[in-house]
Amino acid sequence: MKKENLYDKLIEYRDSGIYPFHMPGHKRRDRLFHGMNIDPYEIDITEIDGFDNLHNAEYLIKDAMNEVSDFFGTKKSWYLVNGSTSGILCAIFASANVGDTALIARNCHKSVYNAAEIRGLKAKYLYPDYIEEYDMFGGYDPNKIREILEEKPEVKVVLLTSPTYEGVISNIKEIADIAHDNNCVLIVDEAHGAHLGFNDKLPVAAYQCGADIVIESAHKTLSAMTQTAFLHVMGDKVDIRKIEKYLSVFQTSSPSYVLMASLYNCVANLKKNGVVKQNRQIECIDKFLQKTKGLRNLQIFTEDNIGKNSIFAYDKTKIIIGIKTNIIDGNILMNILREKYCFEMEMASLKYVVAITSMEDDEKAIMKLAEALIDIDKELELIYGNEKQLKKIPKDIFIKEREQKLLLAEAEKTEGEYIKFDESEGKVSLEYIYLYPPGSPIITPGEVITAEIIKAVEYYKERKLNVIGAKENIIKVAKRGLHKNRW
Repeated sequence: MKKENLYDKLIEYRDSGIYPFHMPGHKRRDRLFHGMNIDPYEIDITEIDGFDNLHNAEYLIKDAMNEVSDFFGTKKSWYLVNGSTSGILCAIFASANVGDTALIARNCHKSVYNAAEIRGLKAKYLYPDYIEEYDMFGGYDPNKIREILEEKPEVKVVLLTSPTYEGVISNIKEIADIAHDNNCVLIVDEAHGAHLGFNDKLPVAAYQCGADIVIESAHKTLSAMTQTAFLHVMGDKVDIRKIEKYLSVFQTSSPSYVLMASLYNCVANLKKNGVVKQNRQIECIDKFLQKTKGLRNLQIFTEDNIGKNSIFAYDKTKIIIGIKTNIIDGNILMNILREKYCFEMEMASLKYVVAITSMEDDEKAIMKLAEALIDIDKELELIYGNEKQLKKIPKDIFIKEREQKLLLAEAEKTEGEYIKFDESEGKVSLEYIYLYPPGSPIITPGEVITAEIIKAVEYYKERKLNVIGAKENIIKVAKRGLHKNRW
């Protein structure tokens, strides 16, 4: 039997006929390079004469980044070729010093926790609201943020995710006012919202609402290639020189000109016909929502949820397919959509599946997805009705506050030992455990492992969700006992 290799696997997937309701946002519809008859290898160069340098941009690349800033209306914007992860690391290092306290939303991406750990920050966690019907994160309650900042005046920076992976948007304007009233820098991970901010038919972007630093992935919902992103700065609370210093630290010293050209073309295309294409996308989504209104066993998350669970706005270009029955879970639904209907979705959780749409989507494919969901909805009970009900889904495990014994940076230095995860109740974890995507932690280093966490993680693994951590039922925990309430 021939051993598989990555290149052949990619070609096989390209030719499979499976439609991508997943990232990247260009949806592979440009067979070569943004519609031009160019092989990317032909334009893959290094910093040769006449082509500028990302880390000391003076003309070509500087002009291109200024065009980004002009288009989005920011104080200053930069290209990122190491993804939003590099932008998040840079933003945190530029805004907080070693030992500072940060208010971190618990559903932030793992890169936020990595930055807090290596920067030696003291983390105070903010738990978002919870949407029980979908077992999904809601928005952030501004009043809760106000209470925390007034109680903890030592907080220097606030880090939030908006929109979430699922398109939930919080009241960033009110939160920004609260953060600034308490002398905090507000950083917003808007990785899933690069398509916001230039069309009044969708919610506004975080940098238009008072956020100081905003990081956006250009490859998630726009047409740029994977690993590309933007970092935007607004206002006067951020030191631009510090941003540029840390960009040179957290980005490769050999930035890809192919990726930068992809970013340039992405913005050029947005300026030329972005609003027209986005209007067409929105019209198609509205038709999809109308067509799927009658679903009974499945349900589509809509703007009707605005005003509940601290949801200030909703990005309807994300299609969230909720599961009302306890006969199947999201992973099973995703497999049905792949194997029977040739749709590859972005991700599956226990009670929903995510489809990411973009301006590059084929409108016919979106309507075929609606038809597939109607078929599945009708046949669901006939197909699975005789099967055993799934075990009860662990409830709101992600938003229950953990007992924290160690700071992230302290946990990194703490002597540990490896034990069986199913025997770790009461121990202090020295590892992260999270579902990926989206990468929000179930537990972070320094927190006490509970029986509830063990049970939930075992259930997620049983349901074949992508659990990172506690591999092969082994986890690293703190070895020493408590001493003056410290490990």
